[in-house]
Amino acid sequence: MVAALTPGGDAAGEAEHAVHVDGASGRVDQTPIPPGDYRQFYVRLRDALLGAGSNPVPPEQAVAVMAVIETAIQSSTEGRTCALPLTALERRSFKD
Repeated sequence: MVAALTPGGDAAGEAEHAVHVDGASGRVDQTPIPPGDYRQFYVRLRDALLGAGSNPVPPEQAVAVMAVIETAIQSSTEGRTCALPLTALERRSFKD
């Protein structure tokens, strides 16, 4: 459970990682994710909801993440590579 994680560790004692599976070759790669502090996200979210701070996830980034998820589902369902439908603004939002 991610909510129970503490900074620098997790419930299983292993570092978090992202997994990439190449659908064509079946190759599996793992990329370590640096430890974070999820509490700070929720503090900032609380502050934004109370009008005391800004949204910790700008709308452009939220929309872009949903586009990535939906495109991944489409790619998996259709068994093919699909173009990621991001606007120039959505692409730039990840560079800031």
